Amino acid sequence: MVRVPAVELARAQDARQSVGKRPIEASPQLAQKTTSSRLLTPDEGLAILGAALDARHLPQANGDCSHVVHAIYEQAGFRYRYADSSELYVGIEEFRQVSKPQPGDIAVWRGHAAIVINPAQHSFFGATTRGLRVESYDLGYWKQRGTPRFFRYLKPPASTSATITRAALAAPGDSDDPPTAAPLSPSTVSTPISLPLAMTIRAARPQPQQVYETLSQAFDETGKALRAQDVLKLSQTLIVFDRVEVKNVHVKGNQGWAEVKMDGISSLVKGRATQKKRSEQQRWTLTRRDADSWEVALPAQTAYLSHDVAVRLLAHQLAALADRTSEDGPSPDQAQLARTLNLLLEK
Repeated sequence: MVRVPAVELARAQDARQSVGKRPIEASPQLAQKTTSSRLLTPDEGLAILGAALDARHLPQANGDCSHVVHAIYEQAGFRYRYADSSELYVGIEEFRQVSKPQPGDIAVWRGHAAIVINPAQHSFFGATTRGLRVESYDLGYWKQRGTPRFFRYLKPPASTSATITRAALAAPGDSDDPPTAAPLSPSTVSTPISLPLAMTIRAARPQPQQVYETLSQAFDETGKALRAQDVLKLSQTLIVFDRVEVKNVHVKGNQGWAEVKMDGISSLVKGRATQKKRSEQQRWTLTRRDADSWEVALPAQTAYLSHDVAVRLLAHQLAALADRTSEDGPSPDQAQLARTLNLLLEK
């Protein structure tokens, strides 16, 4: 295929837009490619979102916007020849322009490219002057750049399609241990996970900050315990929270409690969101172990995860399933994970 310089294509595109606002016309080569390829499904788009959430660990994390986008797509297993933002804005053969974006699509301005996070909130993730971050294209700075164009990846036929990379299947967390994908074989058996039932606070009289740090450690351990688990098969209720705060600590003799406030709580039972976000005041029991330490009791049938860790966990499990999408569409597990992940992203 003869390649036309991006500048000339951009001028031609601007001319077409100024006369009748016609959409970008596909070349015969692109039309032929489209017949043997398909656009990414929403579930596969969420797999790209999972890779974006790990973008800070990519070698190209400190690169410019188009290199970051390219690295995220490669991390998710959807490869395309590198193109800068000017080329992406005009359109390249591996993508098709869409009017209604979904998570994982590319949002492109003249001179900038990013990954769509939540179309309803107009949020995107990408490299900015303040580093890798999530922003809204409703902000004044981005509005000044004009209306972004949205592009969706064209997945090649199954015989030549890229596979999800091992890195994209990695479970959430910053451990140096080899990544382990969640077991995703069909099963209807509920799986209990081993959770800490109590955490030790090293203090003669625990203070709110000490209790907070101990609970944070417990939540981190829960996240690690869930790495090799299918969240759709968990027997425990999974509580996802946006923010936790230890308001006060009360002790009398060898007993006491901590007043814990949790904001933005969602309840997930076998991967299904059962309640809308809410706030709760809870009492977590404290028991003295000896003169210099206390124990804080943790619920036996409930697992707690921060919002960010839960999103990464679901996105990674969805990424593990995304490459198995059949011609009949996503599996029930994929559809359920996608619905739950979308709910968590609606903040």
